Amino acid sequence: VLRPGDIDPLHRNERVGHRRQTQILVAIIAQNDAVKRRLLDLGFTGETPDEIAPVKIRHASELSRLHTLLGKNEKLGLSGKPLLVARTITTSKLYLIDGEETVFFPYYFDPKGFYFSYDNTMLAEHFRTSLQFLSSSWDYPGQPIVPFLVREDMLQGKDQEAIVTLLHELQSGVCGGLRVKTGRIGQLRNTAATERIEKIDGLHLQPPEFRTLRAASYCPVNEEVKSGYLTHDEIAQIEQMDNETLKARIVSERNRFAQSDMIALLWKREGGETVLPDAPEQPTLAAFCEALYARCTLEHDWAIVRRLAQITGKYDDRLEDVLLDIITRQKRLAVGRAYFDKAIFSKPHDNAAIVRTIQEFCGENAAEEVLTQEIILHLGYLMRHEPKLFTNILTLRTWYFVQLLVGTIARESGLSIAEAYEKLLTFAPHEIYRRLRKILRSFSLETRELLSQENLHATGTPDLQLLHEEHSIDFSDVGDWGEWREQMGMISRLSPRFYKDVWYMLQQCNGLVIGEKYNVRSRIGSELTLESTAGEQNFALRIDALLQGISAPDYRQLNIEAIEALVKVFKKNPAFRIEDDLILDVLIGHAVRISWEKEHGEGNYNEQRGAAWKAFYKRSPKEAEIAFIEAFASLLIPRRQEEEAT
Repeated sequence: VLRPGDIDPLHRNERVGHRRQTQILVAIIAQNDAVKRRLLDLGFTGETPDEIAPVKIRHASELSRLHTLLGKNEKLGLSGKPLLVARTITTSKLYLIDGEETVFFPYYFDPKGFYFSYDNTMLAEHFRTSLQFLSSSWDYPGQPIVPFLVREDMLQGKDQEAIVTLLHELQSGVCGGLRVKTGRIGQLRNTAATERIEKIDGLHLQPPEFRTLRAASYCPVNEEVKSGYLTHDEIAQIEQMDNETLKARIVSERNRFAQSDMIALLWKREGGETVLPDAPEQPTLAAFCEALYARCTLEHDWAIVRRLAQITGKYDDRLEDVLLDIITRQKRLAVGRAYFDKAIFSKPHDNAAIVRTIQEFCGENAAEEVLTQEIILHLGYLMRHEPKLFTNILTLRTWYFVQLLVGTIARESGLSIAEAYEKLLTFAPHEIYRRLRKILRSFSLETRELLSQENLHATGTPDLQLLHEEHSIDFSDVGDWGEWREQMGMISRLSPRFYKDVWYMLQQCNGLVIGEKYNVRSRIGSELTLESTAGEQNFALRIDALLQGISAPDYRQLNIEAIEALVKVFKKNPAFRIEDDLILDVLIGHAVRISWEKEHGEGNYNEQRGAAWKAFYKRSPKEAEIAFIEAFASLLIPRRQEEEAT
């Protein structure tokens, strides 16, 4: 016979509708004595980890490691629990571990975690969110206890105000409308929720480590750091270096952009375990990279932080939670730029699977993988707190939001697409969050603005309908144009005339972007024609290098066909001039859309992009050329027409 107690052995039904009066206990923990004195100067009291003895304090990762030992028994073949991130409720207790009282920092204070915790504004917001979650979800005897760590770097720089404001709220007893109580751990522990864990073999919890501005000996703190993006020639020089030269230059280099490029190249060639013999202590490349990453996070050098995070494969443990939030709200998440089914999440996955998909489908642009993670985390946070922003959006495409962010920056600063992307990487995470929220609040307007940015301003615009007359390409014996493009893209056999045509075309436009439009290295400006001749070998090599930088051979061939179509336009109209950069990615994208909508009608392209691209690869060069020219015509805005409109 099944009794009610068998269904609910924990008697949770007795608590249905019961609301706890939760007063969250917050202990301010100073990283060291210097931070404690700084807090006193600001009017706050705190304790160092040594001063809270006999209570010990540890990072949340140690609690996760402890949980893996629960239930483990080698004799019985029991492996114990899997390694999971200790979330807010789990860390908000006073633990009696073999009789020793221990408290744990929230997981986002872990120095080995994602770099969000080094953005003061984001950290303060996450802490407030944790308090709100505890207030609404806490259902244990006793009150939740949450240590708040104040590090050296948090009280330096312009964004220290975010931390000071949060500390004032905590000290007042009301934070975000919630009742909180601050005090010393020795006082707060009397009413804190407790949990016992005993008789754990092989257990030794590591004391907390804190990053400090006093860096490792092989990453000296007083070095003169230079900044600045690299020229094409500088990049080519780095790529031609042998491994031993790279090892020496990585240690001595003072331009962090060059240094990060060298690290990425050596990591790709030899892996992170290769040793840097010229550095003090002879660290591995991974150790050197971690030390540089730690220093850049403390200094808020976000562009380098993101590059190094991608090189070392860092990810945020909350990805799987955010994906679950998105799925439970009947949405889908798409990562990367390609419109493949495998890049769309419609059911929950763990962190490892999410990261693998991001790595597979994101481009090779600087820090694109970690930037995608940021967008996912921001979207998840906004979806929980402002779900109305996502009304009528079924699929959240991360790269589309990156495009909108870049477009906004380009308009504000008068930058090219690639330059705007590089500027985006320099923003603190909270600034990207703020801009993303603003975009969602005016989504339709931002979409129209992004499309208008792709327009080309022209002088001497002819009747473009006449450009469809001549099509010389015709291979009647080709059965599958998709296979043909892949084969031709692999071979990339181009005549000297092709490179001369590109040179002459550059004299009629501002510049040409071949390949990754968000990479400043993909652009060739018209000014290059002043420094070279039409038949010069170096110019041809520069064009060929950009084409070869496109990893997919069939897409490389599409770029070649698009260039050949544009060459016909400019040859036929010598007085015609484009005042903007010709971005092949944009032209091809519009050609695919126009071609698809011709056959399937307007309105369904956004949800059928994958099928549209597959269909376009199957089109003959003649059909593709027509689509390229029609796309080009649709993007043109004659200068005379624009002046009349204004």
